[in-house]
Amino acid sequence: MSNIKTALTSLYNRMKQEGPQTLPIGKDTRYIILSDQHKGAKNRADDFRHNHPVYNAAITSYYEQGYTLVILGDGEELWQEPPRRIFPSYRDTYELEAKFYTEGRYLHIWGNHDIDWKESEKFAGKVKKYLKRDLFLGLLVKEGILFEVKEKDKVLGEMLLTHGHQGTLTSDILIFISRPFIRYIWRPIQRFFGVTYTSPATDYELRRKHDRTMYEWAAGRDTFILITGHTHRPVFSSRTHVGDLIEDLANLEKDLEKDPKDKKLQEEIIEKKAEIEYRKVKDTADTLQPSMDKPAYFNTGCCSYPDSDITGIEICHDKRIKDDPAGVYIKLVRWSSKTGSPRRTTLRKALLKDVYRSL
Repeated sequence: MSNIKTALTSLYNRMKQEGPQTLPIGKDTRYIILSDQHKGAKNRADDFRHNHPVYNAAITSYYEQGYTLVILGDGEELWQEPPRRIFPSYRDTYELEAKFYTEGRYLHIWGNHDIDWKESEKFAGKVKKYLKRDLFLGLLVKEGILFEVKEKDKVLGEMLLTHGHQGTLTSDILIFISRPFIRYIWRPIQRFFGVTYTSPATDYELRRKHDRTMYEWAAGRDTFILITGHTHRPVFSSRTHVGDLIEDLANLEKDLEKDPKDKKLQEEIIEKKAEIEYRKVKDTADTLQPSMDKPAYFNTGCCSYPDSDITGIEICHDKRIKDDPAGVYIKLVRWSSKTGSPRRTTLRKALLKDVYRSL
């Protein structure tokens, strides 16, 4: 895993040399960060086909609310499919994403499965050819974006956005072997059987080590936040969603000890236990190690879950709501259509300035 830290350090140094962008914290702050759509050709090998409706609904909502859309890598599954099949398959989605770009509210970072965007101008020409429209004229797709986060004139710290595959063996170092293997060997198998392959997203041990390495690298820097994708597992403040649910359960059980006859608490505990077991299976998620207590690492999760859900990271200003003060929050959110219509749920949130104070 030392290769990952070396690659991230190299990326950070390049971004630092280019000069960080400013991310102002104020009433107009609105960002939504989404990754790992893995748009395919709408066949059985396409992991995005079930998420397509809720994804379109989500980005439409964010567009209307004035958000900046950040695509954090692996927007397309270009290891499996050529662009001539992908872009016409999701023309409506690209037209929605292009509305953000036209208004200057769009940032795009390439990952390992859409590394073709590294040569932005050349690849944008292919996009124009297959969409029959030049939706992304002049788009510059980068490997990462380094922000200097400021509240008025005060610098809170730095924030690096990148896909998170850097330095990994199969997704970066040996990509020249991995990519043709996926295209010519795995893809036919997946189309026939309809099974999913996204590593390290399906490898429990590899994902655990990857998260740990990302955390250690980010936590080793002062007032610094790292936001990635790649693993398909949501992480908020260096903790998985399952880890947060387990902590919630422990707090509920402590409250029940004080009032054992509280039926509402009993019901909440049952619901929490059920959700934990559901998420363990769905996210294939373990909790992160207790020593990962510095809130330096965040992960968007993905937009290609088999149950059609999508998750992402919001950075936005909220008005005062009950006991929550007004301010800019960082949030882990989920969009789901299980009720028959798209619905957004906030899984975790914290004031961004409080996160930096804790680093």
